[in-house]
Amino acid sequence: MPRPLTLALAALPVLALAPALAAGPPAPAGGLLSPRGGAPAISGDGGPAQAGIVDESALRYYAAQKQTDRVQAEIRRLRRLHPGWNPPGDLDTLQPSPPEEAPLWDLFTAGRFDALQAAIAARKAEDPDWAPSSDLATKLARALLRSQVKAAADRGDWDAIVTRVDAAPAALDRGEVDILWLVADAYARTGRDAQAAAIYRSILDTSTDPGQRLATIQKALGNLTIAEVDPLLALARLGPDGTGEFRSLRTDITRARLVATLRDEPAGRIDPADLTAFADFARRGGDPSQLSLMGWYAYHKRQYREALDWFKLAVARGGDAGVAQGLAQTLRELGQDRDAEEVAYAWRALPANANLYVDLMERRLTQPNPAYIEPDRIDRFARFVLATSSGEGAQALGWYAYHACQFETALEWFQRATAWLPRESAILGHVLTLTRLKRTRDAAELMNRYDGLYPRVVDVAFRSDDAGAEPDACAPARPADARAPGGRPVDPRA
Repeated sequence: MPRPLTLALAALPVLALAPALAAGPPAPAGGLLSPRGGAPAISGDGGPAQAGIVDESALRYYAAQKQTDRVQAEIRRLRRLHPGWNPPGDLDTLQPSPPEEAPLWDLFTAGRFDALQAAIAARKAEDPDWAPSSDLATKLARALLRSQVKAAADRGDWDAIVTRVDAAPAALDRGEVDILWLVADAYARTGRDAQAAAIYRSILDTSTDPGQRLATIQKALGNLTIAEVDPLLALARLGPDGTGEFRSLRTDITRARLVATLRDEPAGRIDPADLTAFADFARRGGDPSQLSLMGWYAYHKRQYREALDWFKLAVARGGDAGVAQGLAQTLRELGQDRDAEEVAYAWRALPANANLYVDLMERRLTQPNPAYIEPDRIDRFARFVLATSSGEGAQALGWYAYHACQFETALEWFQRATAWLPRESAILGHVLTLTRLKRTRDAAELMNRYDGLYPRVVDVAFRSDDAGAEPDACAPARPADARAPGGRPVDPRA
Protein backbone atom coordinates (compact mmCIF):
# COMPACT_ATOMS: atom_id res chain seq x y z
CA MET A 1 0.00 0.00 0.00
CA PRO A 2 1.45 3.41 -0.91
CA ARG A 3 2.74 5.37 2.06
CA PRO A 4 1.12 8.72 2.77
CA LEU A 5 3.01 11.62 1.27
CA THR A 6 4.40 14.12 3.73
CA LEU A 7 6.76 16.69 2.30
CA ALA A 8 5.37 16.36 -1.20
CA LEU A 9 1.80 16.88 -0.14
CA ALA A 10 2.63 19.76 2.12
CA ALA A 11 3.98 21.52 -0.93
CA LEU A 12 0.79 20.93 -2.94
CA PRO A 13 -1.83 23.43 -1.77
CA VAL A 14 -5.58 23.52 -2.36
CA LEU A 15 -6.28 19.78 -2.26
CA ALA A 16 -5.80 17.37 0.61
CA LEU A 17 -4.19 14.64 -1.46
CA ALA A 18 -2.58 12.68 1.35
CA PRO A 19 -5.65 10.59 2.27
CA ALA A 20 -6.20 9.70 -1.38
CA LEU A 21 -2.61 8.66 -1.94
CA ALA A 22 -2.24 6.87 1.36
CA ALA A 23 -5.29 4.76 0.64
CA GLY A 24 -3.48 3.11 -2.23
CA PRO A 25 -4.53 2.60 -5.82
CA PRO A 26 -8.30 2.22 -6.14
CA ALA A 27 -10.00 0.08 -8.74
CA PRO A 28 -9.53 1.53 -12.23
CA ALA A 29 -12.10 4.17 -12.93
CA GLY A 30 -12.63 3.12 -16.50
CA GLY A 31 -10.20 3.00 -19.37
CA LEU A 32 -9.64 6.09 -21.47
CA LEU A 33 -9.45 4.20 -24.71
CA SER A 34 -11.47 1.60 -26.47
CA PRO A 35 -9.65 -1.45 -27.92
CA ARG A 36 -9.30 0.40 -31.22
CA GLY A 37 -7.99 3.52 -29.58
CA GLY A 38 -11.08 5.58 -30.30
CA ALA A 39 -13.21 7.31 -27.70
CA PRO A 40 -16.14 5.38 -26.26
CA ALA A 41 -19.35 7.27 -25.74
CA ILE A 42 -19.34 9.18 -22.48
CA SER A 43 -23.08 9.70 -22.43
CA GLY A 44 -22.50 12.77 -20.34
CA ASP A 45 -25.04 14.80 -22.26
CA GLY A 46 -27.50 11.98 -22.48
CA GLY A 47 -28.74 10.31 -25.64
CA PRO A 48 -31.58 8.19 -26.91
CA ALA A 49 -31.58 4.53 -26.11
CA GLN A 50 -30.49 2.41 -29.03
CA ALA A 51 -33.30 0.56 -30.74
CA GLY A 52 -33.59 -3.18 -30.28
CA ILE A 53 -34.02 -5.72 -33.06
CA VAL A 54 -37.30 -5.31 -34.96
CA ASP A 55 -38.29 -8.52 -36.75
CA GLU A 56 -40.45 -7.40 -39.68
CA SER A 57 -40.55 -10.79 -41.41
CA ALA A 58 -44.11 -11.61 -40.39
CA LEU A 59 -45.28 -8.11 -41.29
CA ARG A 60 -43.80 -8.40 -44.74
CA TYR A 61 -45.31 -11.83 -45.26
CA TYR A 62 -48.80 -10.60 -44.38
CA ALA A 63 -48.31 -7.58 -46.64
CA ALA A 64 -47.19 -9.77 -49.52
CA GLN A 65 -50.26 -11.96 -49.04
CA LYS A 66 -52.43 -8.83 -48.99
CA GLN A 67 -53.83 -9.77 -45.57
CA THR A 68 -54.64 -6.21 -44.52
CA ASP A 69 -56.10 -7.00 -41.11
CA ARG A 70 -53.05 -9.03 -40.13
CA VAL A 71 -50.76 -6.27 -41.41
CA GLN A 72 -52.44 -3.70 -39.16
CA ALA A 73 -52.41 -6.04 -36.20
CA GLU A 74 -48.71 -6.76 -36.68
CA ILE A 75 -47.94 -3.04 -36.98
CA ARG A 76 -49.71 -2.39 -33.67
CA ARG A 77 -47.82 -5.25 -32.03
CA LEU A 78 -44.44 -4.04 -33.24
CA ARG A 79 -45.17 -0.48 -32.10
CA ARG A 80 -46.00 -1.73 -28.63
CA LEU A 81 -42.74 -3.65 -28.49
CA HIS A 82 -40.63 -0.92 -30.09
CA PRO A 83 -41.87 2.60 -29.35
CA GLY A 84 -40.78 4.99 -32.05
CA TRP A 85 -40.63 2.31 -34.72
CA ASN A 86 -42.35 3.04 -38.03
CA PRO A 87 -43.42 0.50 -40.65
CA PRO A 88 -41.35 0.31 -43.85
CA GLY A 89 -42.68 2.20 -46.84
CA ASP A 90 -42.56 -0.65 -49.34
CA LEU A 91 -45.29 -2.86 -47.88
CA ASP A 92 -47.75 -2.02 -50.69
CA THR A 93 -45.26 -3.17 -53.33
CA LEU A 94 -44.78 -6.68 -51.99
CA GLN A 95 -46.23 -9.44 -54.16
CA PRO A 96 -47.98 -12.57 -52.88
CA SER A 97 -46.17 -15.87 -53.00
CA PRO A 98 -47.53 -18.95 -54.78
CA PRO A 99 -50.27 -20.72 -52.80
CA GLU A 100 -48.20 -23.90 -52.50
CA GLU A 101 -45.62 -21.97 -50.48
CA ALA A 102 -48.05 -21.26 -47.66
CA PRO A 103 -46.71 -24.10 -45.45
CA LEU A 104 -43.19 -22.84 -46.08
CA TRP A 105 -44.17 -19.31 -45.07
CA ASP A 106 -45.77 -20.69 -41.93
CA LEU A 107 -42.41 -22.18 -40.98
CA PHE A 108 -40.70 -18.89 -41.80
CA THR A 109 -43.02 -16.74 -39.70
CA ALA A 110 -42.60 -19.23 -36.84
CA GLY A 111 -38.85 -18.78 -37.03
CA ARG A 112 -38.28 -22.47 -37.71
CA PHE A 113 -35.53 -21.90 -40.24
CA ASP A 114 -33.94 -25.34 -39.94
CA ALA A 115 -37.29 -26.99 -40.62
CA LEU A 116 -37.87 -24.60 -43.53
CA GLN A 117 -34.52 -25.44 -45.09
CA ALA A 118 -35.26 -29.14 -44.71
CA ALA A 119 -38.71 -28.70 -46.34
CA ILE A 120 -37.19 -26.80 -49.26
CA ALA A 121 -34.53 -29.49 -49.71
CA ALA A 122 -37.20 -32.21 -49.64
CA ARG A 123 -39.32 -30.38 -52.22
CA LYS A 124 -36.32 -29.98 -54.51
CA ALA A 125 -35.55 -33.67 -54.18
CA GLU A 126 -39.08 -34.47 -55.43
CA ASP A 127 -39.02 -31.83 -58.15
CA PRO A 128 -35.52 -30.75 -59.23
CA ASP A 129 -37.01 -27.97 -61.38
CA TRP A 130 -38.83 -26.39 -58.45
CA ALA A 131 -37.37 -23.37 -56.60
CA PRO A 132 -38.81 -21.20 -53.87
CA SER A 133 -40.00 -17.75 -54.84
CA SER A 134 -37.36 -15.05 -54.86
CA ASP A 135 -39.17 -13.31 -52.02
CA LEU A 136 -39.00 -16.39 -49.78
CA ALA A 137 -35.42 -17.16 -50.78
CA THR A 138 -34.30 -13.58 -50.08
CA LYS A 139 -36.05 -13.37 -46.73
CA LEU A 140 -34.74 -16.76 -45.65
CA ALA A 141 -31.18 -15.78 -46.56
CA ARG A 142 -31.51 -12.55 -44.59
CA ALA A 143 -33.08 -14.29 -41.61
CA LEU A 144 -30.31 -16.89 -41.54
CA LEU A 145 -27.65 -14.21 -41.77
CA ARG A 146 -29.35 -12.22 -39.00
CA SER A 147 -29.49 -15.18 -36.62
CA GLN A 148 -25.92 -16.23 -37.42
CA VAL A 149 -24.57 -12.72 -36.95
CA LYS A 150 -26.32 -12.36 -33.59
CA ALA A 151 -25.07 -15.75 -32.39
CA ALA A 152 -21.50 -14.98 -33.43
CA ALA A 153 -21.65 -11.55 -31.76
CA ASP A 154 -22.84 -13.17 -28.53
CA ARG A 155 -19.78 -15.45 -28.70
CA GLY A 156 -17.50 -12.56 -29.59
CA ASP A 157 -16.54 -14.35 -32.81
CA TRP A 158 -16.05 -11.28 -34.99
CA ASP A 159 -14.07 -13.14 -37.64
CA ALA A 160 -17.04 -15.45 -38.19
CA ILE A 161 -19.30 -12.46 -38.84
CA VAL A 162 -16.90 -10.97 -41.37
CA THR A 163 -16.53 -14.31 -43.15
CA ARG A 164 -20.29 -14.85 -43.27
CA VAL A 165 -21.09 -11.36 -44.60
CA ASP A 166 -18.28 -11.41 -47.14
CA ALA A 167 -19.53 -14.74 -48.47
CA ALA A 168 -23.04 -13.40 -49.13
CA PRO A 169 -23.11 -9.58 -48.99
CA ALA A 170 -26.46 -9.49 -50.85
CA ALA A 171 -28.11 -11.17 -47.87
CA LEU A 172 -27.36 -8.15 -45.69
CA ASP A 173 -30.60 -6.19 -45.36
CA ARG A 174 -29.75 -2.50 -45.36
CA GLY A 175 -32.92 -1.82 -43.43
CA GLU A 176 -31.89 -3.91 -40.41
CA VAL A 177 -29.83 -1.30 -38.64
CA ASP A 178 -29.18 -3.43 -35.58
CA ILE A 179 -27.53 -6.10 -37.73
CA LEU A 180 -25.57 -3.45 -39.63
CA TRP A 181 -24.21 -2.19 -36.31
CA LEU A 182 -23.00 -5.68 -35.40
CA VAL A 183 -21.38 -6.11 -38.81
CA ALA A 184 -19.64 -2.74 -38.44
CA ASP A 185 -18.42 -3.83 -34.99
CA ALA A 186 -17.00 -6.98 -36.57
CA TYR A 187 -15.20 -5.07 -39.31
CA ALA A 188 -13.72 -2.61 -36.79
CA ARG A 189 -12.61 -5.34 -34.37
CA THR A 190 -10.88 -7.23 -37.18
CA GLY A 191 -8.97 -4.19 -38.39
CA ARG A 192 -11.12 -3.34 -41.39
CA ASP A 193 -11.99 0.20 -40.45
CA ALA A 194 -12.82 1.35 -43.97
CA GLN A 195 -15.56 -1.29 -44.26
CA ALA A 196 -16.91 -0.34 -40.83
CA ALA A 197 -17.02 3.32 -41.84
CA ALA A 198 -18.82 2.37 -45.05
CA ILE A 199 -21.50 0.52 -43.05
CA TYR A 200 -22.04 3.54 -40.81
CA ARG A 201 -22.26 5.83 -43.83
CA SER A 202 -24.85 3.57 -45.47
CA ILE A 203 -27.03 3.87 -42.37
CA LEU A 204 -26.74 7.65 -42.32
CA ASP A 205 -27.47 7.79 -46.05
CA THR A 206 -30.74 5.84 -45.72
CA SER A 207 -32.07 6.14 -42.17
CA THR A 208 -34.36 8.98 -41.19
CA ASP A 209 -34.77 7.81 -37.60
CA PRO A 210 -33.04 10.36 -35.27
CA GLY A 211 -32.28 7.72 -32.65
CA GLN A 212 -30.68 5.39 -35.15
CA ARG A 213 -28.58 8.17 -36.63
CA LEU A 214 -27.38 9.37 -33.25
CA ALA A 215 -26.60 5.83 -32.08
CA THR A 216 -24.69 5.21 -35.31
CA ILE A 217 -22.35 8.12 -34.58
CA GLN A 218 -21.92 6.92 -30.99
CA LYS A 219 -20.92 3.48 -32.23
CA ALA A 220 -18.56 4.98 -34.80
CA LEU A 221 -16.86 7.00 -32.04
CA GLY A 222 -16.32 3.79 -30.09
CA ASN A 223 -14.84 1.86 -33.00
CA LEU A 224 -13.04 4.36 -35.24
CA THR A 225 -10.58 7.19 -34.91
CA ILE A 226 -11.97 10.70 -34.96
CA ALA A 227 -10.38 11.23 -38.39
CA GLU A 228 -12.53 8.37 -39.69
CA VAL A 229 -15.62 9.70 -37.91
CA ASP A 230 -15.33 13.27 -39.20
CA PRO A 231 -16.72 12.40 -42.68
CA LEU A 232 -19.73 10.84 -40.94
CA LEU A 233 -20.24 13.94 -38.80
CA ALA A 234 -20.36 15.95 -42.02
CA LEU A 235 -23.59 14.11 -42.88
CA ALA A 236 -25.42 15.73 -39.97
CA ARG A 237 -28.75 17.29 -40.78
CA LEU A 238 -29.49 20.78 -39.55
CA GLY A 239 -32.49 21.60 -37.43
CA PRO A 240 -34.72 24.64 -37.91
CA ASP A 241 -32.42 26.67 -35.66
CA GLY A 242 -29.34 25.65 -37.64
CA THR A 243 -28.06 23.27 -34.97
CA GLY A 244 -26.61 19.98 -36.20
CA GLU A 245 -28.40 16.80 -35.19
CA PHE A 246 -25.27 15.44 -33.49
CA ARG A 247 -24.84 18.44 -31.21
CA SER A 248 -25.90 16.38 -28.20
CA LEU A 249 -22.74 14.29 -28.73
CA ARG A 250 -20.54 17.34 -28.26
CA THR A 251 -18.87 15.86 -25.18
CA ASP A 252 -18.15 12.54 -26.86
CA ILE A 253 -16.73 14.19 -29.96
CA THR A 254 -14.50 16.56 -27.98
CA ARG A 255 -13.24 13.66 -25.92
CA ALA A 256 -12.36 11.74 -29.07
CA ARG A 257 -10.40 14.74 -30.35
CA LEU A 258 -8.52 15.01 -27.06
CA VAL A 259 -7.61 11.32 -27.16
CA ALA A 260 -6.44 11.60 -30.76
CA THR A 261 -4.28 14.60 -29.84
CA LEU A 262 -2.59 12.66 -27.05
CA ARG A 263 -1.96 9.76 -29.43
CA ASP A 264 -0.46 12.11 -32.04
CA GLU A 265 -3.23 11.19 -34.48
CA PRO A 266 -5.16 13.61 -36.70
CA ALA A 267 -7.68 15.16 -34.33
CA GLY A 268 -9.27 18.00 -36.25
CA ARG A 269 -9.85 21.35 -34.67
CA ILE A 270 -10.98 21.49 -31.05
CA ASP A 271 -13.26 24.47 -30.71
CA PRO A 272 -12.42 26.49 -27.56
CA ALA A 273 -16.10 26.51 -26.59
CA ASP A 274 -16.23 22.71 -26.88
CA LEU A 275 -13.08 22.37 -24.77
CA THR A 276 -14.59 24.61 -22.10
CA ALA A 277 -17.79 22.58 -22.15
CA PHE A 278 -15.82 19.35 -21.73
CA ALA A 279 -13.84 20.83 -18.84
CA ASP A 280 -17.11 21.79 -17.13
CA PHE A 281 -18.44 18.29 -17.76
CA ALA A 282 -15.31 16.77 -16.20
CA ARG A 283 -15.55 18.95 -13.10
CA ARG A 284 -19.26 18.27 -12.62
CA GLY A 285 -18.94 14.54 -13.08
CA GLY A 286 -15.82 14.12 -10.99
CA ASP A 287 -14.74 11.03 -12.96
CA PRO A 288 -10.94 10.75 -12.48
CA SER A 289 -10.48 9.48 -16.02
CA GLN A 290 -12.12 12.58 -17.48
CA LEU A 291 -10.25 14.91 -15.14
CA SER A 292 -6.93 13.28 -15.94
CA LEU A 293 -7.70 13.49 -19.66
CA MET A 294 -7.80 17.26 -19.27
CA GLY A 295 -4.57 17.00 -17.28
CA TRP A 296 -2.80 15.04 -19.98
CA TYR A 297 -4.05 17.43 -22.64
CA ALA A 298 -2.66 20.41 -20.72
CA TYR A 299 0.58 18.47 -20.19
CA HIS A 300 0.75 17.77 -23.92
CA LYS A 301 0.38 21.51 -24.55
CA ARG A 302 3.14 22.20 -21.99
CA GLN A 303 0.68 24.06 -19.79
CA TYR A 304 2.11 22.43 -16.67
CA ARG A 305 0.48 24.62 -14.03
CA GLU A 306 -2.93 23.88 -15.46
CA ALA A 307 -2.04 20.19 -15.78
CA LEU A 308 -1.01 20.13 -12.12
CA ASP A 309 -4.42 21.42 -11.03
CA TRP A 310 -6.23 18.78 -13.12
CA PHE A 311 -4.09 15.90 -11.88
CA LYS A 312 -4.41 16.97 -8.24
CA LEU A 313 -8.17 17.10 -8.64
CA ALA A 314 -8.21 13.69 -10.32
CA VAL A 315 -6.15 12.13 -7.49
CA ALA A 316 -8.43 13.70 -4.90
CA ARG A 317 -11.44 12.17 -6.68
CA GLY A 318 -9.98 8.66 -6.47
CA GLY A 319 -7.66 8.55 -9.45
CA ASP A 320 -5.51 5.48 -10.01
CA ALA A 321 -1.79 4.98 -10.54
CA GLY A 322 -2.02 6.28 -14.10
CA VAL A 323 -3.35 9.57 -12.76
CA ALA A 324 -0.55 9.67 -10.20
CA GLN A 325 1.90 9.17 -13.06
CA GLY A 326 0.62 12.34 -14.68
CA LEU A 327 0.92 14.19 -11.38
CA ALA A 328 4.50 13.02 -10.85
CA GLN A 329 5.60 13.87 -14.38
CA THR A 330 4.03 17.30 -14.14
CA LEU A 331 5.79 18.00 -10.86
CA ARG A 332 9.08 17.03 -12.46
CA GLU A 333 8.46 19.39 -15.38
CA LEU A 334 7.81 22.16 -12.87
CA GLY A 335 11.14 21.47 -11.17
CA GLN A 336 9.52 20.01 -8.05
CA ASP A 337 11.61 16.83 -8.14
CA ARG A 338 11.29 16.13 -4.42
CA ASP A 339 7.50 16.08 -4.61
CA ALA A 340 7.58 14.07 -7.83
CA GLU A 341 9.78 11.50 -6.10
CA GLU A 342 7.29 11.01 -3.28
CA VAL A 343 4.33 10.63 -5.65
CA ALA A 344 6.21 8.18 -7.88
CA TYR A 345 7.32 6.08 -4.90
CA ALA A 346 3.84 6.03 -3.37
CA TRP A 347 2.42 4.63 -6.63
CA ARG A 348 5.43 2.51 -7.57
CA ALA A 349 3.26 -0.54 -8.28
CA LEU A 350 2.77 0.94 -11.76
CA PRO A 351 5.99 0.24 -13.72
CA ALA A 352 5.97 3.73 -15.24
CA ASN A 353 5.96 5.26 -11.77
CA ALA A 354 8.67 2.88 -10.55
CA ASN A 355 10.83 3.87 -13.52
CA LEU A 356 10.21 7.55 -12.85
CA TYR A 357 11.18 7.06 -9.19
CA VAL A 358 14.46 5.42 -10.21
CA ASP A 359 15.15 8.13 -12.78
CA LEU A 360 14.61 10.92 -10.26
CA MET A 361 16.86 9.28 -7.67
CA GLU A 362 19.49 8.40 -10.26
CA ARG A 363 19.82 12.00 -11.37
CA ARG A 364 20.42 13.12 -7.79
CA LEU A 365 22.74 10.32 -6.74
CA THR A 366 25.06 10.35 -9.73
CA GLN A 367 26.10 13.99 -9.42
CA PRO A 368 29.82 14.39 -8.61
CA ASN A 369 28.94 16.53 -5.59
CA PRO A 370 25.36 15.56 -4.72
CA ALA A 371 23.32 17.72 -2.43
CA TYR A 372 22.47 16.35 0.97
CA ILE A 373 19.97 13.49 0.83
CA GLU A 374 18.25 12.30 3.98
CA PRO A 375 19.52 8.89 5.15
CA ASP A 376 15.97 7.51 5.27
CA ARG A 377 15.52 8.31 1.58
CA ILE A 378 18.78 6.53 0.73
CA ASP A 379 17.74 3.49 2.76
CA ARG A 380 14.31 3.46 1.14
CA PHE A 381 15.81 3.62 -2.33
CA ALA A 382 18.37 0.92 -1.54
CA ARG A 383 15.63 -1.44 -0.36
CA PHE A 384 13.64 -0.71 -3.51
CA VAL A 385 16.65 -1.39 -5.73
CA LEU A 386 17.36 -4.72 -4.05
CA ALA A 387 13.71 -5.75 -4.21
CA THR A 388 13.41 -4.95 -7.91
CA SER A 389 16.95 -5.83 -9.06
CA SER A 390 17.15 -2.42 -10.69
CA GLY A 391 20.40 -2.05 -12.62
CA GLU A 392 19.89 1.69 -13.01
CA GLY A 393 19.29 2.08 -9.30
CA ALA A 394 22.29 -0.06 -8.35
CA GLN A 395 24.72 1.95 -10.48
CA ALA A 396 23.25 5.19 -9.07
CA LEU A 397 23.94 4.00 -5.53
CA GLY A 398 27.37 2.87 -6.66
CA TRP A 399 28.23 6.36 -7.89
CA TYR A 400 26.81 7.91 -4.73
CA ALA A 401 29.05 5.70 -2.59
CA TYR A 402 31.98 6.30 -4.93
CA HIS A 403 31.75 10.08 -4.64
CA ALA A 404 31.46 9.65 -0.88
CA CYS A 405 34.76 7.68 -1.02
CA GLN A 406 33.04 4.50 0.18
CA PHE A 407 34.79 2.34 -2.40
CA GLU A 408 34.05 -1.07 -0.87
CA THR A 409 30.36 -0.24 -0.75
CA ALA A 410 30.50 1.27 -4.24
CA LEU A 411 32.11 -1.94 -5.54
CA GLU A 412 29.24 -4.07 -4.28
CA TRP A 413 26.64 -1.82 -5.92
CA PHE A 414 28.56 -1.70 -9.20
CA GLN A 415 28.89 -5.49 -9.16
CA ARG A 416 25.14 -5.79 -8.86
CA ALA A 417 24.59 -3.18 -11.58
CA THR A 418 26.98 -5.04 -13.90
CA ALA A 419 25.11 -8.29 -13.30
CA TRP A 420 21.61 -6.83 -13.59
CA LEU A 421 22.06 -4.30 -16.39
CA PRO A 422 25.55 -4.00 -17.85
CA ARG A 423 25.89 -0.60 -19.49
CA GLU A 424 28.66 1.92 -19.88
CA SER A 425 28.02 3.96 -16.73
CA ALA A 426 27.90 0.85 -14.55
CA ILE A 427 31.00 -0.73 -16.10
CA LEU A 428 32.89 2.56 -15.91
CA GLY A 429 32.07 2.95 -12.22
CA HIS A 430 33.03 -0.67 -11.63
CA VAL A 431 36.44 -0.21 -13.28
CA LEU A 432 37.13 3.10 -11.54
CA THR A 433 36.24 1.60 -8.17
CA LEU A 434 38.52 -1.37 -8.70
CA THR A 435 41.28 1.05 -9.66
CA ARG A 436 40.72 3.06 -6.49
CA LEU A 437 40.98 -0.14 -4.47
CA LYS A 438 44.31 -0.95 -6.20
CA ARG A 439 42.81 -4.11 -7.75
CA THR A 440 44.54 -3.46 -11.04
CA ARG A 441 44.30 -7.00 -12.41
CA ASP A 442 40.54 -7.19 -11.76
CA ALA A 443 40.08 -3.80 -13.43
CA ALA A 444 42.07 -4.96 -16.47
CA GLU A 445 40.04 -8.16 -16.78
CA LEU A 446 36.79 -6.18 -16.63
CA MET A 447 38.02 -3.74 -19.29
CA ASN A 448 39.08 -6.64 -21.53
CA ARG A 449 35.65 -8.24 -21.12
CA TYR A 450 33.94 -5.15 -22.53
CA ASP A 451 36.72 -4.13 -24.91
CA GLY A 452 35.29 -2.25 -27.87
CA LEU A 453 31.80 -1.91 -26.40
CA TYR A 454 32.30 1.10 -24.17
CA PRO A 455 34.99 3.59 -25.27
CA ARG A 456 34.97 5.48 -21.97
CA VAL A 457 35.86 2.28 -20.13
CA VAL A 458 38.86 1.62 -22.37
CA ASP A 459 40.02 5.22 -21.94
CA VAL A 460 40.60 4.54 -18.24
CA ALA A 461 43.60 2.36 -19.13
CA PHE A 462 45.32 5.33 -20.77
CA ARG A 463 44.77 7.88 -18.04
CA SER A 464 46.89 8.58 -15.02
CA ASP A 465 43.93 9.22 -12.73
CA ASP A 466 40.27 8.35 -12.86
CA ALA A 467 37.67 10.94 -13.85
CA GLY A 468 35.18 9.98 -11.24
CA ALA A 469 36.38 12.38 -8.55
CA GLU A 470 38.89 15.10 -7.90
CA PRO A 471 42.40 13.71 -7.16
CA ASP A 472 42.29 14.96 -3.57
CA ALA A 473 38.62 14.36 -2.96
CA CYS A 474 39.22 11.28 -0.83
CA ALA A 475 41.73 10.44 1.81
CA PRO A 476 44.22 7.70 0.88
CA ALA A 477 42.74 5.22 3.30
CA ARG A 478 39.07 5.30 4.24
CA PRO A 479 37.58 2.56 6.40
CA ALA A 480 35.45 0.01 4.60
CA ASP A 481 32.41 0.97 6.63
CA ALA A 482 32.56 4.63 5.61
CA ARG A 483 29.29 6.40 5.91
CA ALA A 484 27.42 8.59 3.48
CA PRO A 485 26.67 12.23 4.29
CA GLY A 486 24.11 12.15 7.04
CA GLY A 487 25.71 9.31 8.93
CA ARG A 488 23.90 6.34 7.34
CA PRO A 489 25.64 3.49 5.50
CA VAL A 490 24.57 2.75 1.94
CA ASP A 491 25.95 -0.78 2.01
CA PRO A 492 23.72 -3.12 -0.07
CA ARG A 493 24.09 -5.73 2.66
CA ALA A 494 22.43 -3.44 5.20
